[in-house]
Amino acid sequence: MMASIRGTTRGTTRIAAAMLCLTFSAAPQSGDASRISRLLSDADSQTALVKSDLSTLDFIASSATPAQSYAAVVGTYRQHIATLRSQAAMLETARKDASVREQTTIDRVVPLLLEFAESATAALDAGDKNPGGLSGNDFKQYIKLNADLAGELSTLVSTWISYGRTREELARAAQKIGVAAAR
Repeated sequence: MMASIRGTTRGTTRIAAAMLCLTFSAAPQSGDASRISRLLSDADSQTALVKSDLSTLDFIASSATPAQSYAAVVGTYRQHIATLRSQAAMLETARKDASVREQTTIDRVVPLLLEFAESATAALDAGDKNPGGLSGNDFKQYIKLNADLAGELSTLVSTWISYGRTREELARAAQKIGVAAAR
């Protein structure tokens, strides 16, 4: 059953990531704007993946054999978190080439990505430090709250990216009709 749930979660994550890539690739963009959009899209996809990882960890903590299951998946989760940190660094580096609105989005998203990675790392470290306590109610509650926080952070990152994209589109539309765009 666990493999079935994990497969469903991965499938859902892949579908969401594909939809995000299609959304960003459908709009004609210049080099830097396209690269920055890709970086933001990748960060959005990665937060959804780490959110899914923590939800699976929450499920494992609630299962009958959490220690064995936990150990089997933790390495992959750590790789996802490392990728998230790397994407935050790439966004910071790309910021200088971004439009003002993209810079605002990057300024809002990067701290959330780093908080997200820190929270996920803390959840994994808690399990590493006390593998015998994985089935305890306190640990289960801690993992559940981390999974909930991951969901909230994932939503915030996605919302900021969507907001930035909409603001860019609004500015282009305003320019076409000769209206000053809101700052």
